[in-house]
Amino acid sequence: MQVQNFVRQLNSHGITAYYGVPDSLLKDFCAYVSHQSAHHSHVTAANEGNAIGLACGHYLATGLPALVYMQNSGLGNCVNPLLSLLDEEVYSIPALLLIGWRGEPGIKDEPQHAKQGKITLSLLETMGIEYRILSSDETEARQQIDYACDQLNQQRKPFALIARKNVFGPFPRVESITSTAELTREQAVKEIAAALHDSDLVVSTTGQLSRELYEFRTASNLPHRSDFLTVGGMGHASSIALGIAMNRPERRVICMDGDGALLMHMGAAAIIGQSAARNMRHIVFNNAAHDSVGGQPTVADKLQLQEIATACGYQAFYQVSTPAELKQILPHFLNRDLRSMLEVKVRCGARPDLGRPNEIPTENKKSFMDFAEEGRSYVYPGAIQELRRIIDTNGWHRVLLFTTKGRLASTDNVILPLLRDTELTTYTDISPNPTAEEVETALSLLTEKYDAIIALGGGSCIDFAKLYRAASDNCIGIREHFRKNTVLIRQTPLIAIPTTAGTGSEATRFAVVYLDGEKYSLDAPAVMPDYALVDSSLMAAAPAYLKASCGMDAMAQAIEGFWAKGATSDSDTYAKEAIRLCRDHLIDFVNNTDTSAAAHIAKASWLAGKCISIARTTAAHALSYKVTQLYGVPHGHAVALSLPGLAEFHALHAQEGSVLEAKMKWLTHTLNSSASELRNWFHALYADIHLPYRLNELGIKSATELASGVNTARLANNPMPLSKEQMEVLFD
Repeated sequence: MQVQNFVRQLNSHGITAYYGVPDSLLKDFCAYVSHQSAHHSHVTAANEGNAIGLACGHYLATGLPALVYMQNSGLGNCVNPLLSLLDEEVYSIPALLLIGWRGEPGIKDEPQHAKQGKITLSLLETMGIEYRILSSDETEARQQIDYACDQLNQQRKPFALIARKNVFGPFPRVESITSTAELTREQAVKEIAAALHDSDLVVSTTGQLSRELYEFRTASNLPHRSDFLTVGGMGHASSIALGIAMNRPERRVICMDGDGALLMHMGAAAIIGQSAARNMRHIVFNNAAHDSVGGQPTVADKLQLQEIATACGYQAFYQVSTPAELKQILPHFLNRDLRSMLEVKVRCGARPDLGRPNEIPTENKKSFMDFAEEGRSYVYPGAIQELRRIIDTNGWHRVLLFTTKGRLASTDNVILPLLRDTELTTYTDISPNPTAEEVETALSLLTEKYDAIIALGGGSCIDFAKLYRAASDNCIGIREHFRKNTVLIRQTPLIAIPTTAGTGSEATRFAVVYLDGEKYSLDAPAVMPDYALVDSSLMAAAPAYLKASCGMDAMAQAIEGFWAKGATSDSDTYAKEAIRLCRDHLIDFVNNTDTSAAAHIAKASWLAGKCISIARTTAAHALSYKVTQLYGVPHGHAVALSLPGLAEFHALHAQEGSVLEAKMKWLTHTLNSSASELRNWFHALYADIHLPYRLNELGIKSATELASGVNTARLANNPMPLSKEQMEVLFD
């Protein structure tokens, strides 16, 4: 349908006012009304809710309905005014909605439009808004417009016309946006991205800007993991960046925003300006246009962003429009510890061959989160040295240190200098298997409000610190929590510094505690440490048996998390890397003080912890607890006892064509073994690391009592059911 005829038909019904937010499917319509409408009768609104408000005001002043145009993704911005203003049960105000149908089922589109496309019609139905899918046949389309306008007059409520791709014929853009800027947006993106630190976190706004950033990284052979490409949610990139900056104060966060996005939710600027996020840098690329959806003008070239930013509370503002100015200003903008805004005046337009990201949004999210977490998880020899910087960055003064007397004696020359100038409280009364009573004792003795908690030690020490923090922050005892199943919050920052490589407690949302001799697991996101300093130099000189037992805990966690029912693609990635690291370096780690092997196993332990925090453990862990409780066998050693038989059982009996079968094939191949030889492979490994694996060597007469005392919750996560008799055979 030709847009001239569409508009002419609307005019015949008294609809002569048009308010909205541009959409690529409506670009020809937008171009036409921009060209032929009087200034007051067409407004490119800041957001779709604003457009509904304009239409409401137009009707109140004239008694005539207006047309509101938008992409279907904009429905979210106008649900509130549609239902609380225009609805027939409130003010009963008519408005004709013209909605571009991105993500229409069966039509190829970008991933951010898929869900919105599926629910567009049902969302309108839920809101009680009648609609018609606009026909490309002009005769039928005119009839649809006539019907819609009749309903507006009769029902006094909104009516929607849904525009499919190419429903409108082409109309050339007449209005041109003039700019004196020398810079293209792509030039500016490249210059800024090249000036960033390797540790910087970047949030880029919707549209072509994110695509240009992605292409720059690709062309420069740089990873994309530092960039969160906000493909949907126009106008929210700055709030996303603020949320990251507030929770990662030690990292610099760069928001690459657009003028249309800034205008759409400008209130976010006031929140940023009044925040404490001095690590956030807000860059607004201003070409005064909705460049990605047709180049329709915004009002951004008429605004004084400096005055707006200053009034909102930004501590510094810069504006550039040439390459030389950008190069000169960038170091000052990026390196000053201030909430800052940089306005970059750029020309409209983009390369016609501009590509799109290869990764789907969930892949982008995962790689970004992994990269962001690296700023909280430091995994390398000497990582403990980060402690001083973290304390200074956060301004902590009153610090509580959980450790053991032996660990403190062996590391006081390392840890204490890093805690200089703090008001330090040290607590060392921690047993290998913490009980609820021990935590209650610590709560009664440690009653001060601490700025931060540090756990320096093995898994038990870190778990103890987790338990104390959970109880203290939530003003609840451990027993009471398990009885009431309370929702836990996290207030006091916790830094975990493991001195053994195995439990992965520094990377998990769990903390083990004994209640009346039974093992329980505190399990909540609030239990996760805020920082992990995984320093293998603290682990290399540990006794060989401790390294073997803990190392097998790491390997078992990775393997169990890999085949667990709760496994995901993310947990599988962590598991596979951890398994390979254990395969290649565990023997050297146990038998030598090789710092290189220690670094690899320390990383494997951290990865395995990340894995089970998602996937959970399975039968090997479920069967281990009675071994520890009844015979005092350390946890990692206890887990290792049933792991060989369990791996063999899964490899031999997995259903053909199942996910488990594929995973067991990967595992046997990775371990250079076969299904029937897996048990022997592990026994050979145990011999190399001097870890006894026969029950009689450990004073255990029978596997019957072990199978009878299995932890049923963890057993339920095993990929295959196990009878009591089958569990007993696992220990053979």
